[in-house]
Amino acid sequence: FDVTLAKGGQKTDWSRRPLADKLLEYAANDIRYLLPLREKQQSELEQLGRLDWETEIAQRTAKAATIADNRSHERPWTRVKGSGVLRGIHLKYLQAVWSWRDQEAQRADLPPFKVMGDQQLLGLVHWAVENQAAASTRMPALPRNCTGRRMAALKRAIENAPTLPDLPKKRREGNRLPPMTNRQQSQLEHLKVACAEIAAAHNLEPSFLISRQRMENLVRSRPAKQSQAMRTCDLMRWQVGLIWQAYRRVVG
Repeated sequence: FDVTLAKGGQKTDWSRRPLADKLLEYAANDIRYLLPLREKQQSELEQLGRLDWETEIAQRTAKAATIADNRSHERPWTRVKGSGVLRGIHLKYLQAVWSWRDQEAQRADLPPFKVMGDQQLLGLVHWAVENQAAASTRMPALPRNCTGRRMAALKRAIENAPTLPDLPKKRREGNRLPPMTNRQQSQLEHLKVACAEIAAAHNLEPSFLISRQRMENLVRSRPAKQSQAMRTCDLMRWQVGLIWQAYRRVVG
C-alpha cells in the first residue's frame, strides 16, 4: 500500500484517559489496512493455487493457540516472563504474589503491570523465599502505590504462600526413541535433499515445507497412506501432497 505507519505510540501509557487524538488515530491504524491486506493476500494465494494452504495453516494455528491458552489458564502465573526456571517453593510464592497482583489490578481497574511489574514480582518472590522468617514483618523496596490495605493484602499472601498445595509435576510425554539405523539415516538425508528441491521449486523455505523432525518421523513410521502420514507425523494435507512422491521414492 506504500504506507509507513508511525510507531510513536508503542511506549505510550494507554491506561491514561482521555486518549489524545493522535493516539486514537494510531490505534485505528492498527486495523485500518487489515481487511484490504487480507483481500490482497487471498487474491495472490488464489492465483498461486494455495488458498487451501492458508485455510489449513490458519486452522492449525487457531487450534494451537487455544491449547496454549487453556494450559496457561490452568497456571496463569507461569505466564510471567522468567518464571520458567522456578521450582518448588518458589512456584508457591509466585502463585501467591501473582494472585495478589491480579486481585489488586481488578479492584483498581488497572492492568496488572500498573500494580507491580513482572521483574519486580519475580524479585519479590526470590526475596520472600530467602527471608521466609521475616517476610511478614519487613519488606523490600516496593512500588509507591503499595501501601495501606494493599500492603496488608500482600503480606498475607506472602505469609500464606508456603501453605499452598504442591503443584502436580508435569508428565513427560512419550519415550526416548532409539537411534536411527544406518539405512534410516541414509533415507533421511535423501529425503531432506528431495524436500529442499521441492521447496525451492515452490519458492518456499525448506523448514516451512517440512521440518527435520517430521521428516525423521516419516522415515521411522513409514506410513503407507497420506492420511496416515498426516495423523502420525502431524503434517497438513498440502504438505503431504507436495512431498508424497518424493517420500515414496526414497522410503519405498
